[in-house]
Amino acid sequence: MGMYEKFLTTKPHLIIGQRVRVVGEYASDWPDECIVTGIEFNAVRGVWNIAIMSKDDIEAGYGSTDGFAEDDLQLAHLASV
Repeated sequence: MGMYEKFLTTKPHLIIGQRVRVVGEYASDWPDECIVTGIEFNAVRGVWNIAIMSKDDIEAGYGSTDGFAEDDLQLAHLASV
């Protein structure tokens, strides 16, 4: 399956505005709950590229951080704190 077909046949499981926690390799860099602020398809890797922001980043007016795949994030109400 080519990237175009993969794009047409997949959809992200997260939506903008959902509260998430980072899991895995970068969890210690992102200990607080974050908000999904953007989602786009990365045609090079064939995955959804997800941007997030912490509450502090939103309050300070900073930009979001992208590069997260869905496997890097878990819904905040499901993550163990």
